[in-house]
Amino acid sequence: MPVSINELITKAIEPDDLKTDGQLTSPRSYGVYEIKGAKQDSIYRQGNHPVRLRELRKEFPEVELKYLFSSKEDAVQVAAMLNARDKKTVTRKISRQANLPSSPKSKISGQSIVHPSKILVQLFEHKPYQGVAPEASRFLFVGLDANYDVNIEKMSIFPKVLEYHEDGEKFWHTHEVHHPFLLDEYRGDGKRYHQNFERIGFRTEHAHLISFAELFHLPTVGRNKLSVEDFDVTHLKRLNQAILEGEATHIFISPAVASLMRASGAFSWIPSRPENTSDVLPVLFRYANKKVYSLLHFSNYGKYQALLYSQLDAIWNLKTV
Repeated sequence: MPVSINELITKAIEPDDLKTDGQLTSPRSYGVYEIKGAKQDSIYRQGNHPVRLRELRKEFPEVELKYLFSSKEDAVQVAAMLNARDKKTVTRKISRQANLPSSPKSKISGQSIVHPSKILVQLFEHKPYQGVAPEASRFLFVGLDANYDVNIEKMSIFPKVLEYHEDGEKFWHTHEVHHPFLLDEYRGDGKRYHQNFERIGFRTEHAHLISFAELFHLPTVGRNKLSVEDFDVTHLKRLNQAILEGEATHIFISPAVASLMRASGAFSWIPSRPENTSDVLPVLFRYANKKVYSLLHFSNYGKYQALLYSQLDAIWNLKTV
């Protein structure tokens, strides 16, 4: 059973029980901070105490420590729960998004494609990408959607998933893997995708260079066949701007995703085919110092596996370009 917020709060500790150790405490502690009068949806933040509190007070006029924990996972989960607690329903929240149907339905199952976890949805609303911000990345991987098991909240991996979506770069440094699905405790679907990405060879020192962004800006559930009508126009515009004007010099898109991007009308620069289809990593588009590549989906195997592995090697060689 998932842990309730009240159960987590009972694990909070007192600041007076800790000693100052530079910008942190001894032993380490993690705060949940309330931003009073904040206009954004998320009015709670978390992080290393007390340095995170000092950072927030530079950004917001009224910030106070709400809870303090000895566990990073507890702080991440409580902050996410507090942010989601007052929301009525996921669909009502989504219906306020411009240019997005109030409840996009799967063309396969007929059910909502948006994941039922309010906490997960809230994290994506705040940060519709994984890793560093797409505008700040050097290697940008554009996918279709981030799909999670319907029962992800009941899995032991869920606190790690929350931690990852709060700060993917920090997660990589903490756990020495880029995604929670690579941790030993995870046994669900999606592992192959991230195992193949791991084959590229990126390590923790590259974490600040890498971003994953999807065309659909919220977490999904079940088997879906997304179409352009499902996408949020504002999100697509941000993604287009990140590609053309951001720091990324190497952008990777699968053929299926490129087709949807082209059909959406938000990415007018995408051609119908790469420059040279015989290249291991075909170039779709060049702009200034940027290249957009056509890349097989990371979940490919069987007859496409050899080509995918060659593409992964080619990506590794780009790190010095």
